[in-house]
Amino acid sequence: MLKFFRQIRQNLLTENKFGKYLLYALGEIFLVVIGILIALQVNVWNEKRKLETQELKILNEIKENLIVTQKNINDVIQYHQVSIISYKLLLEHLEKQLPYQDSLSLHFSKIGTFSSPFPTTIAYESLKQKGIDIIKNDSLKHNITEMYERDLRLLKDDLDKTEWMYSESVVLPYASKHFRPSKIERKVVTIPNDYEFLVQDSQIKNILSILLTTREFGILQLQDISQKIEKLVSQIDKELKKRDFQTGK
Repeated sequence: MLKFFRQIRQNLLTENKFGKYLLYALGEIFLVVIGILIALQVNVWNEKRKLETQELKILNEIKENLIVTQKNINDVIQYHQVSIISYKLLLEHLEKQLPYQDSLSLHFSKIGTFSSPFPTTIAYESLKQKGIDIIKNDSLKHNITEMYERDLRLLKDDLDKTEWMYSESVVLPYASKHFRPSKIERKVVTIPNDYEFLVQDSQIKNILSILLTTREFGILQLQDISQKIEKLVSQIDKELKKRDFQTGK
């Protein structure tokens, strides 16, 4: 009987040690799992932080590119406005058959020349490589895409192409036939070979009228895009300031 009770006691002690060992093992497993989860969370946080840093950097770069592009567009608008003054003056002289003046050579030099805006797209190309979805603000993402894929592309595929095609096919051939370059006080000017012929020629009047209309329409489109750029730059500024506030910078 004594031997029986001793065996029961030994079993209880063995079971107690196993229970403690099991509890210890479970605790170790729990700590390892918690450590892995924390490490994964830290990695996720670091990756998120890295993407956010890239996003803010690319937004700053896009903003700077847009500012440069807007300045270029505004310079082209000014150039077109000067050209329009010349075209109107020349049309008036030719239609009224006014006598030739040396000052007209400066205005004739505007025929066959035009200025094209060249958007700065380096930052946007970089954004496309990184993935457009790096930008979290859906509205901002949409407006940036619209600006580069539609509005600024219009400058190349519509305005610039229209000017270039008309210049190559009509204006330059006519100008090379009826005008010659010269210099007046170190300025390159254009002098008509026969001004009296131009006064009677309807083609030069048609060319000036088409150029005038093209430039006036182009100015309206350029001004519209310039205003859109200004609004987009303001939207980017607000996003950057908001994100700086959220991150405590």
